[in-house]
Amino acid sequence: FTRRALLALLKSPHFRFVVDGLEVSRTAIGRLDAIMAEQRYLGGVERLAALAATWQGAEKPAAVAALAAASALSPLLESRPLVEQVDRLRAFLDQHDRDLPIDRRRRVRGAVRLSLNGLADAYRRYDPQATGTVADIASALRRWLGAQTFASGVTGSGLRILDTQAARFAELDDVQVLGLIEGEWPERARRNVFYPRGLVAQLEPSRPERISLNEDRDQVRHARAVFADLVGLARDRVRLSTFSLESESVVEPSTFIEDAGAFGLRTETAAASLRSVVTEPHIASTETPASAWAQVRTSNAARDPGRFDGTAGPWVLPRVSVSRLERYMKCPFQFYVSNVLQVEEEPEDETSRSPLERGRFLHELFETFFHEWQERGRGRITPADMAEARSLFAELAEPALRSLPPSEAGLERAKLFGSAVGSGIVDRVFTMEAERPTEIRERLMEYELDGTFTFAGEDGSSRDVRLRAKIDRVDVLADGTFRLIDYKTKYVPDRRLALQLPIYSACVRTSLARERAQDLAPSEAMYLSFEGPQAVVPLEERGKNLDDLTAEAAHRLVSALDNIAAGHFPARPETKNLCAMCAFTAVCRNVGGAADAGDATSRAADGAARG
Repeated sequence: FTRRALLALLKSPHFRFVVDGLEVSRTAIGRLDAIMAEQRYLGGVERLAALAATWQGAEKPAAVAALAAASALSPLLESRPLVEQVDRLRAFLDQHDRDLPIDRRRRVRGAVRLSLNGLADAYRRYDPQATGTVADIASALRRWLGAQTFASGVTGSGLRILDTQAARFAELDDVQVLGLIEGEWPERARRNVFYPRGLVAQLEPSRPERISLNEDRDQVRHARAVFADLVGLARDRVRLSTFSLESESVVEPSTFIEDAGAFGLRTETAAASLRSVVTEPHIASTETPASAWAQVRTSNAARDPGRFDGTAGPWVLPRVSVSRLERYMKCPFQFYVSNVLQVEEEPEDETSRSPLERGRFLHELFETFFHEWQERGRGRITPADMAEARSLFAELAEPALRSLPPSEAGLERAKLFGSAVGSGIVDRVFTMEAERPTEIRERLMEYELDGTFTFAGEDGSSRDVRLRAKIDRVDVLADGTFRLIDYKTKYVPDRRLALQLPIYSACVRTSLARERAQDLAPSEAMYLSFEGPQAVVPLEERGKNLDDLTAEAAHRLVSALDNIAAGHFPARPETKNLCAMCAFTAVCRNVGGAADAGDATSRAADGAARG
């Protein structure tokens, strides 16, 4: 009864949950989801009951339904007679059954009920004393369903989609084999990640040469034999289909296509086009759902191509934030969903503080310490001051650490002050100052920027941008320059694409000049990582000084603002691994590498409008 399991049950289209005569709404379920995440609910009926008693807002109907479902199903976790367990499961399904108009789903649910009835009768007749939990029911039910054969419900001719395993047993008139590309026909050999092939060959000395030389050859022969069976399936005609572009990468046709002439069949080559495939007479001439869908697909050519390139129409960014622009540069579509459509990210189950909460905790600790250090008239922390600075930090941090749970407080204390095997976060921050000889005249903690700043575009045009931001730390140095520091809990952004440090350097220079009537140039800009592999990561790159990086960042900022104003939000992540961590994969077609990823923007907008 975890948060995800309960919410999946409440959201399922197969069930209907009613509280006080009204069906539980999606709004109530969404609100329950957020509150469960905030209160770190990780499962358990007792914990759910304790929390549900305190929930009185819009989430209450969903909480009542979740608690009722958990209470009704919790006996399935206990070892009881399996006849009773199956009856309890059937009663729950009947109580919350949703009448669906789709005949296919009703047929499938009828098959599941039939299997449950048969399973209950089998236990009752042959083993009435058998006991078990829901795990025993699940395994028995899977075996029972796997042994059944259900009619497809489709009569007459039509289009069937089969995998290579099932197709061998079918009787077909016309066959089209899809996706004949290298790497899939035949599939690449899967290597053993633990044992190299040479070692495996030595473990079987009776046939080492076969393992080392003929294993791949045997696999190709097997795949070729399967391909030959598929080519011989059809009574009338077989089509072989390949493509050259997958996920914006060029792929090669399978070598099996070259063997088609060796099967004794008359061959011909046809140019591929969507219209020629979906308007075959035996599909388009019949009044079937497949025919209607074929007509829709063929009409796509008349649609606006910008719709499939992430164009959503002009939009005005209400408040310019550099962090928002960085998000746009990482993935325009992610920016579109979170900022334009304002879709909230799905909350994650957290057993402890979230990374955002912990980062804020560390920021506040160092802000408090440096304010106190400066109030005492102290400047740069030198090697001789390290012990005194650590003692003061420990004194100020102890009340904040006591506010945490004991387990978290102990772990955080060890990370802050280090141990015998490694230095802590405090040592990293203090060492950064001690290694730099220039005296610090003033530390500006959580320095606020609020004003209009001018940036130059790549074409030389200037742009006035109203910008508000808060910078972790600005050190005003004794040599008439300043140092910009951005705290990071662990990882730092890619310096080639980062906007915050170079843009903030230019803005801080302008802001300090306005406040102090003195031009202070930036001498250094850095990321200070609390726990990353490298404590100090300077912004400067080899061959580029801070002024060059600031100018390039201004070009990227102006370009991002122009693209946002034009409404250009393609699903084009900076790196593919961003998709694995994205909270909006459910509305993005780029997941899995579809070629028409730009259409994700329009689909997300349509979904938000329907929501």
